[in-house]
This record gives sequence, structure tokens and C-alpha cells, in this order.
Amino acid sequence: MPTCQKCGKDVSQGAQYCPFCGARLEIDKDLLRERIAEMRHDEIVCMIISVVGFVIVGIAVLLGSITATRIEWVLFIPYEITYRPYVGEAILFVVLGIAMALIGLIGGIYYGDKRSKLMKELES
Repeated sequence: MPTCQKCGKDVSQGAQYCPFCGARLEIDKDLLRERIAEMRHDEIVCMIISVVGFVIVGIAVLLGSITATRIEWVLFIPYEITYRPYVGEAILFVVLGIAMALIGLIGGIYYGDKRSKLMKELES
């Protein structure tokens, strides 16, 4: 736990100012660099999740484009019926892929924003 250089009291880990005397606290640059690296890692993981979501949407489009035919008889007349046997699975994959892509994008934006704020704090 860090201590205030002015009054010598223990302060919480992420505090920028001493809650007792109000002095600005020294920033632990190594800890800040470590947090920036963690944020970058989380941002990359979120972007990978987003890419996987888009790939799943592409697979769903391909799955939904598969057609099959069957013969149905109506009053002794054969009719060839074309249908899409995997449309239910394709819809499920589209919903899953879009959800993953959005979660990944939102997470990537969140961690990127936090990382940029920490980098500005490190520069000051």
C-alpha cells in the first residue's frame, strides 16, 4: 500500500490525491505500464472475439444458402420443391455471430479508451 510523501499516511492503491492532506501522489510508473499492457491484452482479446463473431456470421450466410430438393406428389402430378434445410441453424448462427461481434467491439472500445487514459496519465 503506498504512502503519502507529504503526511506519511497509507493511501489506497489507485489514488491520485491523498485523502488526508490533499497532496498529489506520485504515480507508480511500473504499475501503470503493467496496467497499460493488461488493457492492451484485453483489447486484443476483444477484437479477436469480434473477428470470430464476423466469421460465424459468414458461416451462417453460407449455411443458409444451401438448398435441397424433394419431390412431392399432388393428385398424381410430381412437383419438385426446393427448400433450405439449414435455415434455422443459419438464423441461430447469425444471432450468435452478431452478439459476439458486438460484445467484442464494445469491449475493445472500452479497453482501448481505458488504455489511452492510462497512457495520458503516464505521460503527465
